[in-house]
Amino acid sequence: MLKMECSNCNEWIHLPFHSQCSEVVCSGCSALIPVKEVFVAAGPFLISRDVLHKNIYKYKRLVLEAEKEANEIQKKGNGQRSHDLSARSINMFISNLKELLGGCRDTIRHRLEDDKVEYTINRHSYKGHVVNISLSGICIDSEKAARIDKLWSEIVVHLKTSAVTSSLPGKIVWLGSNMMGIKFLKNDGQTRKVIEDYIIEKSLLKRI
Repeated sequence: MLKMECSNCNEWIHLPFHSQCSEVVCSGCSALIPVKEVFVAAGPFLISRDVLHKNIYKYKRLVLEAEKEANEIQKKGNGQRSHDLSARSINMFISNLKELLGGCRDTIRHRLEDDKVEYTINRHSYKGHVVNISLSGICIDSEKAARIDKLWSEIVVHLKTSAVTSSLPGKIVWLGSNMMGIKFLKNDGQTRKVIEDYIIEKSLLKRI
């Protein structure tokens, strides 16, 4: 999640689409504030986006080392509670760190509050959960994904908000376990507006 401090009232302003705006209205004082000094937030962590950019190779290396450590702890633990708890905590740290690194992307990947989604392949409808979504694509967790063996298959993702259901065509660009990565085929203004509205509603930014 991206956020910045309002220079007028010092309240935190959340920025779902940092790369798309130069100014933002503060929900606390209604002032129009220029976007600058952006921070990336994940779990209990809050780090300057510029700092992450400058040292991103160090944090990527830290993720690899932490993942290696978590795997070794689980192997040595043989199901012991102390090892399981330790590995779980490290994996939580890894998840937060990956989310921080995701905040450095030009197209931010968002995790959602209401993560259910429907999609269609070869006119057959299926249900899954959104792992994350950006303005260019979406990652879906679904049992059907494990049975797909062909990349670049056509797919239609149905994004449902309280106002409307929009069907976005895409192609499957990667597969892993029960997950699949989908790239949206359209990047026009109307499509971006649909995705932005969906992200804003489902991430419940008003409550943060």
